[in-house]
Amino acid sequence: VNTIIYNVGSTTISKYATFLDNLRNEAKDPSLKCYGIPMLPNTNPNPKYVLVKLQGSNEKTITLMLRRNNLYVMGYSDPFDTNKCRYHIFNDISGTERQDVETTLCPNPNSRVSKNINYDSRYPTLESKAGVKSRSQVQLGIQILDSDIGKISGVTSFTEKVEAEFLLVAIQMVSEAARFKYIENQVKTNFNRAFNPNPKVLNLKETWGKISTAIHDAKNGVLPKPLELVDASGAKW
Repeated sequence: VNTIIYNVGSTTISKYATFLDNLRNEAKDPSLKCYGIPMLPNTNPNPKYVLVKLQGSNEKTITLMLRRNNLYVMGYSDPFDTNKCRYHIFNDISGTERQDVETTLCPNPNSRVSKNINYDSRYPTLESKAGVKSRSQVQLGIQILDSDIGKISGVTSFTEKVEAEFLLVAIQMVSEAARFKYIENQVKTNFNRAFNPNPKVLNLKETWGKISTAIHDAKNGVLPKPLELVDASGAKW
C-alpha cells in the first residue's frame, strides 16, 4: 500500500493540485479509460487501499486510509503518546477489511492502540455527529483542515463533534476533490479563506455513482438517460 503525502501546514494552490493529481494517479487503473477519462479499478484491485498522510502545523499528522476502488475513507491514524500508533475505524467497516485497516495504518502490533469511531461513515451520520443539518453548514478550507488536524492528532480526548467535523472536511477536500475537478477548483478559488460548499458541490457528491455509471454506459458519447444535476445556486440544469 502506497502513501501520498500532503503538507497542509505549508501549502500552495499548486501543491494542492499536485497532491490531488498524485492521489488520482495512485488510485486509477492504468489500463482503464472511458471516453478518455481515467477510471478507478474494479472491486478487487491490488493494492486494495491507498494511504493519505496529512501533515499539519507543529508536526501534527493524520493518515487517512481509502479504498482504492471508490476513494471512500475507512478510518485514520495518528501518532500518539510518544511512540504509539493510534488507529480509528468507522463502525460500518467489518470483517477482513477492519483487520486490514488496523494492520495497514499501524503495522507494528507492539505500538498499536485503538480509539474506534463509534458511528458509521455515511454523510447523514457525520452531519448529525457534527451537530449540523447539512454539510453546507460546515466550512471548508486549508486553514480549517490544518486546525482540525491539530485538534485530534496526539490529543488524548476529543469529542465526537470535533472528530466528525474533521472527517467532513477531510473527506470533502481529499476524496471528493479527487473525484471532481469542480470541487478541487472550489477549494483553489477559496484557497486562503474558509467557504461553505455550494449546492452543486453537495449534489455532485451525492450523485457521483450515478454520474460514473452514466458515463460508463454511454453509447457513442450519448448518456443512456438524462442526469438531473444542479448548478451552484441550486437550480436544475
